Amino acid sequence: MEAASVETPADVLDGIIVALDLVIRRTDNKKYDKRLVVITDAATRINNPSDMEVVCTMIQNLEVHLQIMSFDFILTNHFYCSGIDFGMDTKHEQPDGVKDEAVAASFIKSENEKMLHSIATEVQGEVQSVSKRMDFLAQSKLKPVLQTTKMRGSLEFGENLFIPVYVFGKVLEATIPSLQKESQVAKKSSTFSEDDVPGKVRMERSYFATAQPDEELPPERRIKAYKYGSEMIPFSTADQAALKLLTTRGLKMVWA
Repeated sequence: MEAASVETPADVLDGIIVALDLVIRRTDNKKYDKRLVVITDAATRINNPSDMEVVCTMIQNLEVHLQIMSFDFILTNHFYCSGIDFGMDTKHEQPDGVKDEAVAASFIKSENEKMLHSIATEVQGEVQSVSKRMDFLAQSKLKPVLQTTKMRGSLEFGENLFIPVYVFGKVLEATIPSLQKESQVAKKSSTFSEDDVPGKVRMERSYFATAQPDEELPPERRIKAYKYGSEMIPFSTADQAALKLLTTRGLKMVWA
């Protein structure tokens, strides 16, 4: 079976139903902050407009936040932003006498847009233009940072010539922010302090000696150790400092 082309037309309502089914399978009735993002131009005919009420019921029951990102919507800028309510009209029939393909396509697109706006209104979702929300699509874009020097020193030519130079990095590895643990129960509670972040999980470690299990060991009585065979070899901060290579940053031109 060959994969569908990116230009293959698809029923946006069927796509939402499939996405909601995937949400049900993934969450398995567990508590999640669920969000469904639909990116569409609404240009393809919807085969079963009567499924609109079923879709709204599923979204409300699953507590899914719906975001519809529109490509070239006609009604987004002219009608919907003016606060017009399209209602829950599930009729989606092309009027008789429409023969021209361009007119028919425009009619289908406008009816689909009305339906998507109605769904978003019913489930308290959002309909937004992609052109106005490029920041949403560019979340993976590298964050601009102030360029800083990696080294400020001298470029040495032999023993008598020194040129002060600044070294900057040409590229920088971008890392994904680490995931943070969060407590949903604590997040809903109102008993946290003003300086605390709601739902944030902190980990605290305590160390106890085997001979005195009731007494916590302070940091000054603890030391690192490495396993060597069946024994644990202590390794103090003084040992670490002795093995650390101390060098002075610099650049030297070497030639024969």
